[in-house]
Amino acid sequence: MDPTLAVRAGVIIEGGYKTGFITAPGDGASGVEFSLLAAKSLPATSTTLFGDLAWRAYGGDVPDAIESSLGVSQRLCAFILTGGLRHLHSLDGGDIPGPGFVRPDGSYAFTSVQEINTTLEAGLALTLGPVFVAIGFARTIKPGFRD
Repeated sequence: MDPTLAVRAGVIIEGGYKTGFITAPGDGASGVEFSLLAAKSLPATSTTLFGDLAWRAYGGDVPDAIESSLGVSQRLCAFILTGGLRHLHSLDGGDIPGPGFVRPDGSYAFTSVQEINTTLEAGLALTLGPVFVAIGFARTIKPGFRD
């Protein structure tokens, strides 16, 4: 089969949650995302290869970022096993605990640091008629912030 290619564009809308702590659900900034996604199915082996490349531009002090991933999935009867590698690289930003990391109000500027990390991802899915159940696991294998 021929590979599948897709181009995606999206808008990121700033949330109303509190930022400035490490477990915040986002960075509290609006922006745009453009990405290219690709997949290639190998029907003879029930294997699919996939990958994507995305660029995100944020407003405010949140650094723009590039994110990429590569992976493979394998169907085994009603099960689907998936494994992949994801890399996130902020294009600029400060360091922890560099200048400006602690704001005048005492909060931390986690939203403006340069994040660079690589994550290993795995998943298991089960199809039971119309029901699809999945569980995923991710482990950062190369954590980091500014080099």
